[in-house]
Amino acid sequence: MTAIPIPLTLPPELMGRSIAVDPKRVRRILELKHTSPLMCCRFDPSGRFVFAGGRDHRLVRWSLSDKKKTVFTGHQSWVWSLAFHPKEPVVYSGGYDGRLLFWPVDADSPKPVRAIPAHDGWLRAVAVSPDGKLVATCGNDNLVKVWSTADGKCVRELIGHTCHVYNVAFHPKGELVSADHLGVVKQWDLANGKVVRELDAKVLSKYDGSFRARIGGVRRMTFDAKGEYLACAGITD
Repeated sequence: MTAIPIPLTLPPELMGRSIAVDPKRVRRILELKHTSPLMCCRFDPSGRFVFAGGRDHRLVRWSLSDKKKTVFTGHQSWVWSLAFHPKEPVVYSGGYDGRLLFWPVDADSPKPVRAIPAHDGWLRAVAVSPDGKLVATCGNDNLVKVWSTADGKCVRELIGHTCHVYNVAFHPKGELVSADHLGVVKQWDLANGKVVRELDAKVLSKYDGSFRARIGGVRRMTFDAKGEYLACAGITD
Protein backbone atom coordinates (compact mmCIF):
# COMPACT_ATOMS: atom_id res chain seq x y z
CA MET A 1 0.00 0.00 0.00
CA THR A 2 1.38 3.43 -0.93
CA ALA A 3 0.32 6.68 0.69
CA ILE A 4 -0.31 9.64 -1.59
CA PRO A 5 2.04 12.61 -1.18
CA ILE A 6 0.33 15.01 1.21
CA PRO A 7 1.73 16.67 4.36
CA LEU A 8 1.86 14.19 7.23
CA THR A 9 -0.57 16.37 9.18
CA LEU A 10 -2.93 18.69 7.33
CA PRO A 11 -3.39 22.17 8.81
CA PRO A 12 -6.94 22.77 10.14
CA GLU A 13 -7.79 25.26 7.41
CA LEU A 14 -7.28 22.56 4.76
CA MET A 15 -9.27 19.78 6.42
CA GLY A 16 -12.32 18.83 4.34
CA ARG A 17 -11.27 20.99 1.39
CA SER A 18 -10.25 19.98 -2.09
CA ILE A 19 -6.57 20.54 -2.80
CA ALA A 20 -5.28 21.22 -6.30
CA VAL A 21 -2.73 18.58 -7.30
CA ASP A 22 -0.44 18.54 -10.33
CA PRO A 23 -0.33 14.86 -11.41
CA LYS A 24 3.14 15.36 -12.91
CA ARG A 25 4.52 16.19 -9.47
CA VAL A 26 2.97 13.23 -7.65
CA ARG A 27 5.58 10.87 -6.29
CA ARG A 28 5.82 8.19 -3.62
CA ILE A 29 7.03 9.50 -0.28
CA LEU A 30 6.04 6.65 2.03
CA GLU A 31 5.39 2.91 1.76
CA LEU A 32 3.57 0.97 4.46
CA LYS A 33 3.30 -2.82 4.36
CA HIS A 34 1.08 -5.44 5.94
CA THR A 35 1.33 -9.22 6.05
CA SER A 36 -1.96 -9.76 4.18
CA PRO A 37 -3.57 -8.24 1.05
CA LEU A 38 -5.45 -5.01 1.80
CA MET A 39 -9.00 -4.36 0.58
CA CYS A 40 -9.60 -0.70 1.48
CA CYS A 41 -7.60 2.32 2.58
CA ARG A 42 -8.50 5.72 4.09
CA PHE A 43 -6.88 8.67 5.82
CA ASP A 44 -8.57 9.65 9.07
CA PRO A 45 -9.99 13.22 9.16
CA SER A 46 -7.17 14.51 11.38
CA GLY A 47 -4.51 13.51 8.85
CA ARG A 48 -2.52 11.72 11.59
CA PHE A 49 -3.28 8.15 10.52
CA VAL A 50 -3.93 5.95 7.54
CA PHE A 51 -6.23 2.94 8.00
CA ALA A 52 -6.58 -0.19 5.88
CA GLY A 53 -8.73 -3.30 5.98
CA GLY A 54 -7.16 -6.69 5.31
CA ARG A 55 -8.02 -10.18 4.19
CA ASP A 56 -6.63 -11.42 7.51
CA HIS A 57 -9.83 -10.06 9.19
CA ARG A 58 -7.91 -7.14 10.68
CA LEU A 59 -8.18 -3.38 10.56
CA VAL A 60 -4.72 -1.80 10.51
CA ARG A 61 -3.69 1.73 11.53
CA TRP A 62 -0.38 3.42 10.74
CA SER A 63 0.79 6.66 12.31
CA LEU A 64 2.12 8.85 9.50
CA SER A 65 4.59 10.61 11.78
CA ASP A 66 6.53 7.53 12.88
CA LYS A 67 5.07 4.60 10.84
CA LYS A 68 3.87 2.89 14.04
CA LYS A 69 1.50 0.06 13.14
CA THR A 70 -1.49 -0.90 15.29
CA VAL A 71 -3.75 -3.88 14.58
CA PHE A 72 -7.50 -3.80 15.35
CA THR A 73 -8.92 -7.30 15.91
CA GLY A 74 -12.66 -7.91 15.86
CA HIS A 75 -13.91 -8.93 12.41
CA GLN A 76 -14.33 -12.57 11.40
CA SER A 77 -13.77 -12.12 7.68
CA TRP A 78 -12.27 -9.65 5.17
CA VAL A 79 -12.52 -6.00 6.20
CA TRP A 80 -14.01 -4.39 3.12
CA SER A 81 -15.09 -0.83 3.90
CA LEU A 82 -14.16 2.08 6.20
CA ALA A 83 -15.73 5.41 7.14
CA PHE A 84 -15.00 8.07 9.75
CA HIS A 85 -17.15 10.24 11.97
CA PRO A 86 -16.70 13.85 10.77
CA LYS A 87 -16.42 15.35 14.27
CA GLU A 88 -15.49 12.57 16.70
CA PRO A 89 -12.49 10.17 16.72
CA VAL A 90 -14.50 7.13 15.63
CA VAL A 91 -13.91 4.81 12.68
CA TYR A 92 -16.56 2.43 11.34
CA SER A 93 -15.60 -0.79 9.54
CA GLY A 94 -17.68 -3.28 7.60
CA GLY A 95 -16.66 -6.81 6.74
CA TYR A 96 -17.66 -9.87 4.83
CA ASP A 97 -18.83 -11.26 8.16
CA GLY A 98 -21.82 -8.91 7.79
CA ARG A 99 -20.83 -6.94 10.88
CA LEU A 100 -20.48 -3.21 11.46
CA LEU A 101 -17.89 -2.30 14.08
CA PHE A 102 -17.38 1.04 15.85
CA TRP A 103 -13.76 1.75 16.91
CA PRO A 104 -11.86 4.54 18.69
CA VAL A 105 -9.52 6.08 16.12
CA ASP A 106 -6.54 6.78 18.37
CA ALA A 107 -6.62 4.14 21.13
CA ASP A 108 -3.31 2.47 22.00
CA SER A 109 -4.99 -0.93 22.44
CA PRO A 110 -8.15 -0.58 20.33
CA LYS A 111 -11.21 -2.70 20.94
CA PRO A 112 -14.62 -2.38 19.27
CA VAL A 113 -16.87 0.08 21.06
CA ARG A 114 -19.86 -1.58 19.41
CA ALA A 115 -20.33 -4.62 17.14
CA ILE A 116 -23.55 -4.87 15.14
CA PRO A 117 -24.71 -7.91 13.11
CA ALA A 118 -25.80 -5.57 10.33
CA HIS A 119 -26.40 -7.80 7.28
CA ASP A 120 -27.11 -11.41 6.38
CA GLY A 121 -24.04 -12.08 4.24
CA TRP A 122 -21.36 -9.67 3.08
CA LEU A 123 -21.46 -6.06 4.22
CA ARG A 124 -20.31 -4.21 1.12
CA ALA A 125 -20.00 -0.53 2.09
CA VAL A 126 -20.18 1.95 4.97
CA ALA A 127 -20.91 5.70 4.79
CA VAL A 128 -21.38 8.36 7.49
CA SER A 129 -23.76 11.31 7.15
CA PRO A 130 -22.24 14.82 6.98
CA ASP A 131 -23.61 15.71 10.43
CA GLY A 132 -22.21 12.49 11.92
CA LYS A 133 -25.56 11.32 13.28
CA LEU A 134 -26.09 8.38 10.91
CA VAL A 135 -24.05 5.57 9.41
CA ALA A 136 -25.40 3.68 6.40
CA THR A 137 -24.51 0.15 5.33
CA CYS A 138 -25.46 -2.17 2.47
CA GLY A 139 -24.91 -5.79 1.62
CA ASN A 140 -25.64 -9.05 -0.13
CA ASP A 141 -29.06 -9.33 1.52
CA ASN A 142 -30.32 -6.66 -0.95
CA LEU A 143 -30.81 -4.20 1.92
CA VAL A 144 -29.64 -0.73 2.87
CA LYS A 145 -29.68 0.00 6.59
CA VAL A 146 -29.24 3.25 8.50
CA TRP A 147 -27.91 3.24 12.05
CA SER A 148 -27.62 5.80 14.82
CA THR A 149 -24.00 6.63 15.58
CA ALA A 150 -25.04 7.58 19.12
CA ASP A 151 -26.38 4.20 20.24
CA GLY A 152 -25.98 1.82 17.28
CA LYS A 153 -29.72 1.28 16.83
CA CYS A 154 -31.18 0.70 13.37
CA VAL A 155 -33.29 3.75 12.50
CA ARG A 156 -34.26 2.76 8.97
CA GLU A 157 -34.24 -0.36 6.77
CA LEU A 158 -34.50 0.51 3.09
CA ILE A 159 -36.06 -2.14 0.85
CA GLY A 160 -36.18 -1.92 -2.93
CA HIS A 161 -33.02 -3.32 -4.50
CA THR A 162 -33.50 -6.70 -6.17
CA CYS A 163 -29.87 -7.84 -5.96
CA HIS A 164 -26.68 -7.33 -3.96
CA VAL A 165 -26.22 -3.69 -2.93
CA TYR A 166 -22.60 -2.70 -3.49
CA ASN A 167 -22.40 0.90 -2.35
CA VAL A 168 -23.92 3.73 -0.32
CA ALA A 169 -23.04 7.43 -0.21
CA PHE A 170 -24.36 10.53 1.49
CA HIS A 171 -24.87 13.75 -0.45
CA PRO A 172 -23.19 16.77 1.23
CA LYS A 173 -26.70 17.94 2.24
CA GLY A 174 -27.53 14.60 3.85
CA GLU A 175 -29.52 12.69 1.22
CA LEU A 176 -28.62 9.00 0.84
CA VAL A 177 -28.05 7.08 -2.38
CA SER A 178 -27.32 3.40 -2.92
CA ALA A 179 -26.25 1.36 -5.93
CA ASP A 180 -26.35 -2.32 -6.79
CA HIS A 181 -24.98 -5.16 -8.89
CA LEU A 182 -27.31 -4.35 -11.80
CA GLY A 183 -26.25 -0.68 -11.95
CA VAL A 184 -29.43 0.67 -10.38
CA VAL A 185 -28.84 3.79 -8.26
CA LYS A 186 -31.56 4.78 -5.81
CA GLN A 187 -32.03 8.06 -3.97
CA TRP A 188 -33.88 7.63 -0.66
CA ASP A 189 -36.09 9.79 1.52
CA LEU A 190 -34.85 8.87 4.97
CA ALA A 191 -37.93 10.36 6.62
CA ASN A 192 -40.25 7.71 5.19
CA GLY A 193 -37.89 5.11 3.70
CA LYS A 194 -39.23 5.59 0.17
CA VAL A 195 -37.32 5.86 -3.11
CA VAL A 196 -37.25 9.44 -4.44
CA ARG A 197 -35.87 8.53 -7.85
CA GLU A 198 -33.62 6.09 -9.69
CA LEU A 199 -30.54 6.77 -11.79
CA ASP A 200 -29.40 4.46 -14.58
CA ALA A 201 -25.83 3.15 -14.29
CA LYS A 202 -26.61 -0.15 -16.01
CA VAL A 203 -23.69 0.38 -18.39
CA LEU A 204 -21.58 -0.83 -15.44
CA SER A 205 -23.25 -4.25 -15.43
CA LYS A 206 -23.42 -6.95 -18.08
CA TYR A 207 -23.91 -10.67 -18.63
CA ASP A 208 -20.66 -12.48 -19.30
CA GLY A 209 -21.22 -15.47 -21.54
CA SER A 210 -17.96 -17.22 -20.72
CA PHE A 211 -18.49 -16.75 -16.99
CA ARG A 212 -22.23 -17.50 -17.37
CA ALA A 213 -23.18 -14.86 -14.87
CA ARG A 214 -23.82 -11.14 -14.60
CA ILE A 215 -20.69 -9.22 -13.65
CA GLY A 216 -19.86 -5.64 -12.74
CA GLY A 217 -22.15 -3.36 -10.82
CA VAL A 218 -21.44 -0.03 -9.11
CA ARG A 219 -18.32 -0.93 -7.13
CA ARG A 220 -17.44 2.63 -6.02
CA MET A 221 -19.51 5.79 -5.75
CA THR A 222 -18.86 9.32 -4.51
CA PHE A 223 -20.22 12.87 -4.71
CA ASP A 224 -18.09 15.86 -5.59
CA ALA A 225 -17.52 18.41 -2.81
CA LYS A 226 -20.41 20.66 -3.92
CA GLY A 227 -22.83 17.80 -4.42
CA GLU A 228 -23.44 18.64 -8.07
CA TYR A 229 -22.25 15.32 -9.48
CA LEU A 230 -22.32 11.67 -8.49
CA ALA A 231 -19.52 9.50 -9.88
CA CYS A 232 -19.98 5.75 -10.22
CA ALA A 233 -17.29 3.23 -11.13
CA GLY A 234 -17.39 -0.46 -12.06
CA ILE A 235 -15.38 -3.27 -13.60
CA THR A 236 -17.05 -3.94 -16.98
CA ASP A 237 -16.07 -2.29 -20.29
